[in-house]
Amino acid sequence: MAGLVKSGGFAQLSEEAFLKDFAGGGDPARARVLYAVQGRIADTLFASKTTAAAWKLKPSWYAVSKQDRTTSPELQLPRNPFTCL
Repeated sequence: MAGLVKSGGFAQLSEEAFLKDFAGGGDPARARVLYAVQGRIADTLFASKTTAAAWKLKPSWYAVSKQDRTTSPELQLPRNPFTCL
């Protein structure tokens, strides 16, 4: 995954990816502070499979961004067209 830096079993966004793709369009000074304090994730997160999806049992809502630089808008859309509001 581009922009992901792995080290010691953990991963985090590189500074360039964080500033451009995650915090793009925001205040640059605030974006640098957010980059400095971002948490790391287990580098196995993207290869793991979820065993139970909470959204199947609990109400959930979300917004789809047409200009998202981290997740393709096509991947954000529900598979069932009847779930769109």
